Amino acid sequence: LALLTSAWTLPLRNITIEAAIALDLDAAGNPDQALDWFGVNFTDCATVGTIANYGNVILTDCALLNSANLTFDGTINTVGIISSLFSGVSGQTTVIVPATATIVRRLRIIYSAISTPSTATGISFSASASVPEEGYILDSCNFSGAGTYVTGVTSTSDKALFVNNVGITNTSANGQMYMHGNATATTVAAANTYYKVAGTTTAGPDNSKFTHS
Repeated sequence: LALLTSAWTLPLRNITIEAAIALDLDAAGNPDQALDWFGVNFTDCATVGTIANYGNVILTDCALLNSANLTFDGTINTVGIISSLFSGVSGQTTVIVPATATIVRRLRIIYSAISTPSTATGISFSASASVPEEGYILDSCNFSGAGTYVTGVTSTSDKALFVNNVGITNTSANGQMYMHGNATATTVAAANTYYKVAGTTTAGPDNSKFTHS
């Protein structure tokens, strides 16, 4: 059983939580509930636990210290994480957004550090989770450690907006294709008319957020 359970708004300030399972928070059926946390630390929590179906979740100056498996699930309008530290556990995933999650507006982590030890994963954001285009935002974050920093949605996805980060590939919108030695003639039938060049194109080596066809 989780140490903290709730289906309602739950403000927390300046507290350290240590438990095998810390959270089971699900506001399903209770609209407009919010979590506004400042200075909340999770220490040595094998499973930080699940936050689901809240209107907004805002974590400021918080930390996961030798802790993992913080899961955002259900339908959440906004997850905002600011100036926080995530120090994970070997063999575990620190932050999880599963396929069943719907992020209505955005999940944004800014000015934060994610330390990922060997065999651990920092952030797993399922490619099947619902989030608006460029609604998964990593901004000015520092990734370190020998583990895997991000899985699922990566910088090449339309769902991602990764900017000014250290340790991961940041987002760019770049499309390349080319022809080499093309011998297929393009028929120009009329003046002042645009025609697609006939022949086969090849995708360039650096395509991000573009699909070659």
